Amino acid sequence: AHQFFNEVLPFQDDVTDTPIMHETHRKRFFHSPWVCRDFVLPNFSADDGLKMVSDYSHFTTVAECDPSDEHLNAVIDALKPFIFHVHGRVGYDHGPQVNDPRAPEWMSYTQGFEKWWDDIFAQQMQNEKIKTITFTPEHGPPNYQPTLPYTQQPIADIWQINSFIGARALQRFKSKYG
Repeated sequence: AHQFFNEVLPFQDDVTDTPIMHETHRKRFFHSPWVCRDFVLPNFSADDGLKMVSDYSHFTTVAECDPSDEHLNAVIDALKPFIFHVHGRVGYDHGPQVNDPRAPEWMSYTQGFEKWWDDIFAQQMQNEKIKTITFTPEHGPPNYQPTLPYTQQPIADIWQINSFIGARALQRFKSKYG
C-alpha cells in the first residue's frame, strides 16, 4: 500500500483535472476504520494530496457498531481533513445499507450518519483546496437493497430513499451555509 500511494499521489494530479479519490469500502484497502486510521494518519498530512471518499456505511459494517460508537467517531473525526466527497448511504452494524433510512427504527442511524456528513461539510468549507462540495445519495438497488423473500421485491423504493437522503443533506447544508 505504501508503494501504491507513494506512486499514485504525485502522478494523479498530472494525469487529469478530474480529482482522483480513494473510497472507504469493503474489499478495498480502506475497508476498515482501524486500517484506514493506522495507515493514513501516520503516513499523510492533509497537504499530501490524498483525497478520499467517505462511504462510512462500510465502516459501520466492518466495525459492527452504530454511529454512536466513540471509537468509530474518533477515527471518522480524524479522517475528516482527507475527505473530498461523501457517499450518502446509511449502513448498520451488520450490513452496508439499511432497508429504509426514513423508518423510525433506523432514524438514530440516519441521524448519526447525517452528523458525520455535516461534520465533513464543515471541514470542507474550511479547506481552500475544495472548490465544490459533492455528495451522492448512494442507496443501491438489490442486492444492496434488502428484498422480500421469494419475490425479491425491494422493501423500499430506492428513488424515494435517495431523494430523501439528498433533500435532507441539501436542506441541512443550505441552513448552515446559505
